[in-house]
Amino acid sequence: MKWISVLDELPEWYEPVLTCFYKNGNIGVITIRTLVDDSWVNEAGILCPKINVTHWMPLPDYPKDDTQSVRMK
Repeated sequence: MKWISVLDELPEWYEPVLTCFYKNGNIGVITIRTLVDDSWVNEAGILCPKINVTHWMPLPDYPKDDTQSVRMK
C-alpha cells in the first residue's frame, strides 16, 4: 500500500484509515482516523485539525490465520 496525498484524493466518509500529519513542525505521527462531514475524527472520537493531515492509506487486512499466534509467558 502507498500513502495517498490529501491533495490528490480523500477517503470515503466514515472509512477508518491510517493518517500521517504534521504536529509541532514534525511529520510522521500516524493514527487511525475517519473523515466525517469533511473533518477528521480520531479513534477517541475527537475532532482533529484537517489542515494537519497530509497523507492517508487504507487499513491493512486482518491476519488470515490466528493459529500461528505466539503465547506470552
